[in-house]
Amino acid sequence: MRLKTSAVVVSFGLLSGGAVAQDLAILGATVIPANGGEPIANAIVTVEDGRITGIGPGAAIPEGAPIVNATGKFVTPGLVDTHVHLYQSSSLYTRPDARDLRDVRSYESDREHVVAGLDQTFRRYLASGVTALLDGGGPMQSFDFRDAALAAEVSPRVAVAGPMISTIEGSAALALNGDMTMRRAETPEAARALVKELAVQAPDLITFWYGVPAGQDPANAIATMKATIEEAGAARIRVAVHAKTYEDAKLALEAGCDLLVHGIDDAIVAEEFTALLAQTGALYTSSLGGSTGSERMAMAGGDLSAFEVRIADPWAVESWAEAPAGVGALSPERAAMRRERADRAGANAASVAAATDALILGTGAGKPGVLHGVSVHRELELLSRAGLSNEQIIEAATANAARAFSAEPEFGTVEVGKLADLLILDENPLEDIGAFTKIYRVIKGGVEHKPNELIEASPVSVVKAAIAAFNARDVDAYADLHHPGVEVYSFNDPDAAGTDENRPVISGQDTLRSAYAGYLTPEFPWTIRVMNSFADGETVAMHQILTAPGEEPVRAVVVYLLEDGQIRKVRNYYGSAGPLKSGD
Repeated sequence: MRLKTSAVVVSFGLLSGGAVAQDLAILGATVIPANGGEPIANAIVTVEDGRITGIGPGAAIPEGAPIVNATGKFVTPGLVDTHVHLYQSSSLYTRPDARDLRDVRSYESDREHVVAGLDQTFRRYLASGVTALLDGGGPMQSFDFRDAALAAEVSPRVAVAGPMISTIEGSAALALNGDMTMRRAETPEAARALVKELAVQAPDLITFWYGVPAGQDPANAIATMKATIEEAGAARIRVAVHAKTYEDAKLALEAGCDLLVHGIDDAIVAEEFTALLAQTGALYTSSLGGSTGSERMAMAGGDLSAFEVRIADPWAVESWAEAPAGVGALSPERAAMRRERADRAGANAASVAAATDALILGTGAGKPGVLHGVSVHRELELLSRAGLSNEQIIEAATANAARAFSAEPEFGTVEVGKLADLLILDENPLEDIGAFTKIYRVIKGGVEHKPNELIEASPVSVVKAAIAAFNARDVDAYADLHHPGVEVYSFNDPDAAGTDENRPVISGQDTLRSAYAGYLTPEFPWTIRVMNSFADGETVAMHQILTAPGEEPVRAVVVYLLEDGQIRKVRNYYGSAGPLKSGD
């Protein structure tokens, strides 16, 4: 069975994102086409009117086209996230149906933040290397989000489903002004009527949430799912099914769905399942990182990488620290069960990738703790941990994922005729999947973007990114966040070379890199925790506590002065923290 392709999807590939398509020539890079072909070394990639027109050492450069010198770098397709929810903010308060904290902060204020920050959310996706995303279910307002992406000067390609159709009742807690994110169809006839109603909005797909209401005959739920798929097929609209269990996923495939929204974690999939995927042509979403949001919130963002801190929405991250005691904490038994389910989900993704080309990357971004944009890199990392090769991961995140938009996608590979949605990376993702965080340029429809210019990082976020790099022992990321002429001063530090206010202990980025390379190793025990911070223009003051196993904590007040988005001057004032108290 081939994926149904609607006229909406075809136009979507051409129109999404308001910037005018451009000509371009990329010189000297190694091209990783993601189409099963071998890398092409020392290539010229030419782009005319937003489409790739040539690839290879001898490609003719369009007259007057801007030149990007990419010698020693790597060109890949842009990343594609096939499972996001734009109406959710990733904050602690964005799912009152799961964790009701409306007495602390109103749900309306969360949704207001989503709308006000939509332009920045689009920019965060592009800065993360995501050039296309698929919103798999939300309110009718989702269609406004798609319109906003079409009109935006800077945006990834955005496809949406609108409200999910389901055999179970949706949560009224997620509805504003009666705009439900899920609409119940009690019978097959009701499902057909809802498909017709949604079709007026020209959805890029329809999502069906499969479940059997308590005390009801499963046959009715199956018939309702089949009716949804048949009616959508008649309108040439694809159907994604939200099925959480192995048995439910098989029912969805047998009913003729085009996509499975979630990976399976309740059982190990058998060969019959992967054979069914191959036979039907349906796609299987990875969704490995979507279940880790609560744990990340419990850490209040303490495990975010420097890359994530610099790009992620600080409003969402800072909300995690407001979690009541115990939120995200798991009993040993529940933690073990969670690990078992995560292991099964990873093993199933690996099995699907080994037996088919059905695996596609999806994050669940928008859920509490699952950040828009940057979560795609956590998903890449989890797929790598699950044992997939880098080639398999790249194809799942590009060529395969693009097929969630159309049976014959216009992006997702580096091939002549395709839309020029590309990444230029400083490092080789075939050797290290983490290279996708080393983005030199993002190109969407031939329009070139510098990642650091897409997101205007606040001084506080730059400093926090440096602290995240310190805690991760990432010397290069740490040094790169400092100005070439950085000066570091230390006071009351017995290990410092001097404490003269006019004599820095470190001068220059290169010196800083060398100094920190000596002790920022995996064995280095110290971790920085930010207690609070204050910013005034380009100056940031922080109260920090440094801890290490078996060592007395050290308290510090650190003042940072930034210049051109980098840390220019650091003044450290140290003192003994003494025994840490509750709240420290």
